Amino acid sequence: MLFSLGGLYSIYQGWHKWNDPEPLNQLWVALLVLGGSIVLECFSLYGAMREINLIRGSKPFSRWLKETRNAEIVVVLAEDIAAILGSVLALASSP
Repeated sequence: MLFSLGGLYSIYQGWHKWNDPEPLNQLWVALLVLGGSIVLECFSLYGAMREINLIRGSKPFSRWLKETRNAEIVVVLAEDIAAILGSVLALASSP
């Protein structure tokens, strides 16, 4: 329920900002937040990869990913990668 309402509100805010944009006053704040989020997500990704390497042992990563039953660590891995990519794209598209 929380994610559904949050997602709907995010869509509403995106639509609202797209149709009625406001001028950006302090670009450095946005860049600082994006840079900080990239750094923090990289730490989280490093932690997830360290845990995966402990679990998988000598198995190749791709094979472990296909055969694992540890869905929670795969979700954390995917979320970290998606968050980093999204933040990098946002940072790259900033004026």
